[in-house]
Amino acid sequence: MFGHTPYTFLDAQRHCEHYGARLVSIESSAEYNFIRGFLMILSDSKHWIGLTDETTEGTWNYYPSEQTANFLNWHPSQPEQGTGANCAAIVQNSIINTLTSRVFISFSRYVNSSMWCPCIG
Repeated sequence: MFGHTPYTFLDAQRHCEHYGARLVSIESSAEYNFIRGFLMILSDSKHWIGLTDETTEGTWNYYPSEQTANFLNWHPSQPEQGTGANCAAIVQNSIINTLTSRVFISFSRYVNSSMWCPCIG
C-alpha cells in the first residue's frame, strides 16, 4: 500500500498500525526492486519505510520488530550519523536516504507477505 497523504514518521507508523499494517521492511534486492517499480510511477518523491536508528545511533533496525536491516541501498552520502536524521525513506531516484522524523512525506505500508493493497488517503 502506498499512502499519498503526507505524515511524519511516527504518524505514518500509527496510521499503518490502525489498519493492521506496518511501514515496509526491505529485506532483499528482489523486494527493493518490487517496491521501486511502484514508486517510480507515483508522483510523490519520497516514501517512509520502517527503517530507523532512533534506538541506537548508527544501528539501523526495522520498526517495530527491531530486526537489523540486512539490505540497504543507501545514497552514497548516507546514512547521516548524529544529525537527528534517524528515519529512512526511499526518494524519487529510488535510493534510501535518512530524514528527520518530523518531515511530512508519504509512506509505504505492508499488510502481509502475500498482499499489497491500495491505500486509502
